[in-house]
Amino acid sequence: MKIAVAGAGIIGACTAWAAAKQGHAVTLFEQDTVMAHTSQSSSKLLHGGLRYLETGQFALVKKALLARRFWLEHAPELCRPLELLFPIYAGRGRPKWQISIGTKLYDFLAAGSGFPRSSWLDKAETLERCPTLLSDGLKGAFSFYDAQMDDFALGRWVVEQCRSLGVNVEER
Repeated sequence: MKIAVAGAGIIGACTAWAAAKQGHAVTLFEQDTVMAHTSQSSSKLLHGGLRYLETGQFALVKKALLARRFWLEHAPELCRPLELLFPIYAGRGRPKWQISIGTKLYDFLAAGSGFPRSSWLDKAETLERCPTLLSDGLKGAFSFYDAQMDDFALGRWVVEQCRSLGVNVEER
């Protein structure tokens, strides 16, 4: 089957790559140059979706964690683990117990990822790792891991994978 994909951002490039891996003849069209627009303006995170746990979207979190693992395994030179801190303040935001449950559940869903498990950091440890945090009312922070990537380079890498499978990439 011949398939045309419009847009050589990360979604279009991955769609073309998947179709080409299934043996289809694919042309990827881009009105400008590969990764020239929205896809290079992302958060730079390959996140597992910690925030989706709050609304019970466990399948989505698991899917995001699998995608994170895929990119770390297939393009390790473009992705790296990233420690994130979730600060807890007295009388503000979500309570410590709630975030603790969330990060432990996240650890469970990410089992086997090779990432460090989440941990509680007291106020001194938190400020040592992130001295610019507001210290007034700070109780500490939960440390957890996601990954960071170079979205422009990763998108171009996907397009090269496409080309290696015979995808015709049309740029203007």
